[in-house]
Amino acid sequence: MLHAGVIAVSGGYIGVDVFFVISGFLITSLLIDEVRNTRRVSILGFYARRARRILPAACFVIVVTVVVANMQLGALIGRATAIDGQWAAGFAANFRLIRQGTSYFGSALPPSPLQHFWSLAVEEQFYLVWPTVLFGFVMLGRRFTRSALVLQAGLVTIVAVSLYWSIHLSKVNPTSAYFSPFTRAWELAAGALVAVFSLTIARAPAPLRAAATWIGLSLIGIAAFTFTATTVFPGYAALLPVVGTALILGGGIGQSRAAVGIALGVAPIRWLGKISFSVYLWHWPVLVIAEERSSTPLSNVARVVCVLITLVLSVASYYAIERPLRSGKLLRATNPRSEWDRARKALAIGAVAIAVAVAVSIYTNNRAAYAIKQASEPTTTGKTLPSTLKPSAKQTTSEQITTMQQQVGALVREGLTLTGVPADVNPPPLKLALDPAYSRCLQPRSATRVKPCTFGAKAGPRTLVVFGDSHSMQWMPALDVLGRQASVRVIAVYKEACPVPSVDVFTGQAAGEAAGLVKVGAYPECSRWRTRALGYIASVKPFAVVLGFGQELTSEHGFSISTWISGLRASTRAIQATGAKVIEIGNNPYLREDPGLCLTRPNAKPAACEGTFANRDRTDAELAAVRADGGTAIDIEPWFCADGHCPVIIDHRIAYANYGHLSPQYVSDLEPLLAAEFKLAGVA
Repeated sequence: MLHAGVIAVSGGYIGVDVFFVISGFLITSLLIDEVRNTRRVSILGFYARRARRILPAACFVIVVTVVVANMQLGALIGRATAIDGQWAAGFAANFRLIRQGTSYFGSALPPSPLQHFWSLAVEEQFYLVWPTVLFGFVMLGRRFTRSALVLQAGLVTIVAVSLYWSIHLSKVNPTSAYFSPFTRAWELAAGALVAVFSLTIARAPAPLRAAATWIGLSLIGIAAFTFTATTVFPGYAALLPVVGTALILGGGIGQSRAAVGIALGVAPIRWLGKISFSVYLWHWPVLVIAEERSSTPLSNVARVVCVLITLVLSVASYYAIERPLRSGKLLRATNPRSEWDRARKALAIGAVAIAVAVAVSIYTNNRAAYAIKQASEPTTTGKTLPSTLKPSAKQTTSEQITTMQQQVGALVREGLTLTGVPADVNPPPLKLALDPAYSRCLQPRSATRVKPCTFGAKAGPRTLVVFGDSHSMQWMPALDVLGRQASVRVIAVYKEACPVPSVDVFTGQAAGEAAGLVKVGAYPECSRWRTRALGYIASVKPFAVVLGFGQELTSEHGFSISTWISGLRASTRAIQATGAKVIEIGNNPYLREDPGLCLTRPNAKPAACEGTFANRDRTDAELAAVRADGGTAIDIEPWFCADGHCPVIIDHRIAYANYGHLSPQYVSDLEPLLAAEFKLAGVA
C-alpha cells in the first residue's frame, strides 16, 4: 500500500528494517530449536528448506517480470530488466544497485521492476553464513560449558561491528550503506538476539512484556512518519525501527491479552501474513510496469487496481507454487538414508529454478541488445539547423539573432505537431548520449581539486573558461567549435551537481533516487571545489567566463531565491574582479523522463515525451542579476519551447541526451545562434 501510494508515509522505507529483524528472529528461533533437539545444525537441511521456501516462487516472478517488461516497456527497459534478472536470480541485486549508484548519469532509467529483490539478496547473503556461524558459537561455548553466553556475546559483537559500519558508511557513501549486507547484518542479528534471549524474556512480567510491544509499535510509527528523504539512513536512524521491532517480538513471547500481538493476530492479518512473501515478490513489478506503461502518472484508482492485481497474483502463486513445494510431498525424500537424501530434491529444484531464471534473463538480454543495435542504426539524415539558420549577411548581429530565433521558434512549433517519431530522426532514440570528449572532464562528486581540460584553439592568445556543473558541459560541442573559429583557448572547469552560486548545496544519490530511498545528503566537496575553481579562474586570467548550471537540487530542498541569487552574485563578482566578462547560459527545460525510453515505447507519441521549463522564477532572477552586474545573460527557452510546451524532437533532431541534458547534436546545430549571442556580447 505504501509503494502503491495509497498510504502516504514519508519514512515507509523502514519496512525493510522491520522485515530484517523479524526474519532474523524467526530463522534463528528454528535453528536454536534444532540445536536443542538434536545438538547440531543440519546445514544441508537448512538450505533445502530455504530452497523450497524461496527459490521456485522468486524465480518464477523473475521470469514473468523479465518477459513482460521486454514485451511491454521496450528494448531499453527490457534489457535492463533482463540484466537485473540475472543479478536477482543470483541473490546479488543489492550489489547491482551499489554498482549503479556510482554513476552520475546512472539514474536516467526508471526504477527496475526487480529492484525490490535487493532486500531478499541481503537476507540470503546473511543466511549463507549464519547457520555455520551460529553452530560455531554453540560448539565453542560447549567447550567452555558456556554455550548460551558465547552465542550471546557473538551476536552482540556482530550487532556492534555492523552498526558501527552502518553509521560510518551512511555518512560517506549512502548508496553503499543502504544496500550493503555488512551494514544490514546487525538488523538480522538483532532479531537473532531476541530469539537467543527468548527464555529469559518469557520470565518477565506479562504487563512489562505487553508494554514493550506498544512502545515498540510507537517507535516504528515515529520512524515511519518522521523520517524523510533527507534522513541519513540506515546509520543511527535505523535504531528506531530495529529496536521497535525487537521490542514487539520480545514482548510478544508468551501470552498477554494486552500485547500488540492480539491485534495483529486477527484472521485477515494472519491470512495476509500467510501470503506475505508472494505479495512481496509481486507488488513491485506490478506497480512499476503499470507506471511505466502509462503515459501519465497512475491515478489513485489505478493504484488500487494494482494492489488488487498483486493480491490475485500472490494468492495464485502461493497456492500453485509456494505452498505445494514448501509443505507438500513433492520435494520430500522417501525412505531417506542420509541428510543428503533428505535435501537433494529441494536443492535440485532450487538449482533448476535459478538456472531457468538466469537462462531466460540472458536470452531476453540478447534479444533486447539485438533490437537496440538494429534501432541504433541511423537511416537517412534529415535536415539540420545549420542549414536552416540562415540570417542575412547584411543584417546587424542583433537582427541576425532575431531572425535565427524566429527560425528556431518555427521549428519548435513544428515539433509540437508531431504525431509519431520520424523515421529519419537523428540521433536514433536508442543512441542518445553525451559526448565523451567533454563528459570525461566532468569531475566526480568526490573531487575537491580542480582538473581543467583545454579545448578550442589550444594555443590561442585569449582564454575563455566554461564554469559550472554538467549543464555547462553540455554546451561544449558548440563552445569548442566557437573557440577554434575565433582562435580562443577554451578551458573546461566543471563538476558533477556543483552549481556556480556560492551556497552549500545537497547532492543526490543515483541508486537511492531510483529506489525512492536515500535521496539527498550533505555535499561539502562542492563548496571546497568551487572555492578552488574560482581561484584557478583568477590565475588563468580569462577574458570571459561562460556559466551553466542546474537548480533542481536547490529549489527542491529549501533554498530561497534571494539566498540563491546572493550566492550567484558572490561567485560572479569574484570572477569579474579578475577582469573577465561573465556570460550565463540559462538553464534548459527538463523532460518527464529519459527520451530514449519514451520514444521507443510501443506506439510512442512525441507529445507524451514533452518537457517543461522548470524553475522559471529562479532562471529569471539569475539572468536579471547577471545583467544588473554588467554581465551577459542568454535566455534559451525560445530555442526549446513554445507557449510553455517543449518538444523532444526539433527539426528531426532529438534535442536531449537524457531527461535533463541536451544532446550534443542539437547543441552543435545551435552553434551559429550561440556564436551570434557571443558576438553581440563582445566576446567572439
